[in-house]
Amino acid sequence: MTLPSVEVEATELVAALTLAVASEEEVAPKTSKPPLKVTVKGRTWNDQVKDESGRLLGLPMHEALTRLHDVTHFGLCELESIWERFSRRSDTSKRINKAVFLEEMHHAFGIADPKLLEHIFYACDENGKGTINFRHFVTCLSTIYRGDRDEIMDFWFRMYDTDRDGVLTQSEFLDMLKDVSSHRTAAKLEKASEEMGIFNGKDNPDGKPTNLSFDDFQLLMDEEQV
Repeated sequence: MTLPSVEVEATELVAALTLAVASEEEVAPKTSKPPLKVTVKGRTWNDQVKDESGRLLGLPMHEALTRLHDVTHFGLCELESIWERFSRRSDTSKRINKAVFLEEMHHAFGIADPKLLEHIFYACDENGKGTINFRHFVTCLSTIYRGDRDEIMDFWFRMYDTDRDGVLTQSEFLDMLKDVSSHRTAAKLEKASEEMGIFNGKDNPDGKPTNLSFDDFQLLMDEEQV
């Protein structure tokens, strides 16, 4: 499954991002993956990258790539290639800002909608710093193009939860639907949300509009088979 608003073959990912792909051998995605979180195997990674000492994300390069391999759907050779491209575009602290991210995504995949790209960047920028490091970048790409359904749903929701309060307002939900590549699917979801009374506040004693929780979002997607 790929993000409903982005239609790109997963096998195009590495070739588009790297200057040259050293091997055409395809690494099969793993069948089971832990959630893509900052903490991996009980350890929280340092966001500071020290490339000049051969370290990545506060760890020795090989260990960092191995851990990324464990929590993404990329092989080690793919991660090395993506890192090479990322490091050429990053600043001195080995982070990229939104402008660079939008340029790279547009160049790699031909995504021309700046608003959609900004939402993708927003979900990657989990700390709200306006810049992302390599871990943010590569886990974002892994989720979008090779993630399982649960990973995709979580990422898609976070793309439009602009105030990071864990719910979608009606306005945020409608922004999401505008970016869905299939107009039929968008119309179906909008109609279903109306029939479920998600935003009309009918279940609230005070009658105030309700918001869409992640659990209800998943339920909506399940019922509409998205």
